[in-house]
Amino acid sequence: MQEGSTMVTPGYEQTESGGGGSVAITTGSNNQGAGFGQPDQAQFEADKRSVYKHPLFPLLALLFERCEQATQSAECPNSESFNMDIQAFVQHQERDRKPFLLNDPEVDGLV
Repeated sequence: MQEGSTMVTPGYEQTESGGGGSVAITTGSNNQGAGFGQPDQAQFEADKRSVYKHPLFPLLALLFERCEQATQSAECPNSESFNMDIQAFVQHQERDRKPFLLNDPEVDGLV
């Protein structure tokens, strides 16, 4: 991931304040989905927040974005660009001493 680049992914917005980034979750509407009761909707929102807050979520979003761009382009993407994005992310996490996983095996496994 290039320094200063931003990712736009439906469902969250990434904002930078000071030295760190934060994630704001957007749902698009306040309507509850069909079949979701109040407790189910609350659990769904909590689960969604845990995925968005996962340390690897920004990398996952970036890779999905790159894949989408590749499917819309006539050019064949170079796999080296994916490798460079991953290496840059890993170096950034290590430099900032951020973890790669949470203490939640279910969310870690999903991401």
